[in-house]
Amino acid sequence: MAHPTITQLILGNNDLGDDGAVALFDFLSSPVEEERIITEISLNSCKIGNKGLDALSGFIAGNGRNTLKSLFLQNVRYVSFCQSKELT
Repeated sequence: MAHPTITQLILGNNDLGDDGAVALFDFLSSPVEEERIITEISLNSCKIGNKGLDALSGFIAGNGRNTLKSLFLQNVRYVSFCQSKELT
């Protein structure tokens, strides 16, 4: 049975968080899903921080046939290295 065609991941305004983002992008990077072409990812207001953004960037970097055209990341919880240094 063939996979249904999914080209957009619109997951905004939910509690995905870092752990959910890591699980999602690990799955999408798996051999089972390696042929899936994602053109749009929207993770606005999903409570994603550095760990989840690292998983996303790993997925994008590892996707040799990268066809991603749109990426939406409003209201993420990214802390730059400089900011985290000041907080500790």
